[in-house]
Amino acid sequence: MVKKSRKVFKFGGSALKDAEAIRQVGNILQTYKDENLTIVVSAMGKTTDALERVVKAHAEENGETQEKLEEIKRWHYQLMQHLFTPEHEVFALV
Repeated sequence: MVKKSRKVFKFGGSALKDAEAIRQVGNILQTYKDENLTIVVSAMGKTTDALERVVKAHAEENGETQEKLEEIKRWHYQLMQHLFTPEHEVFALV
């Protein structure tokens, strides 16, 4: 049995910081479309820092938890608007 080699890609942080960076990841992956791939995606841009601020606000019970979560949601929604047409099915999922 011949095993086909596998390529592993991991993207996160600055590689996913905005719509243009996400498109670039898509372009990179497109060049390997006929390959056996494993793709690992971690937090985008400053998402980890933003989530830490949510946890801190919750721990401090300062009343800012929901607003911190909403900031993350707004940022991701804005990215979606830059990446997809308004009719795209992804918007039906949020």
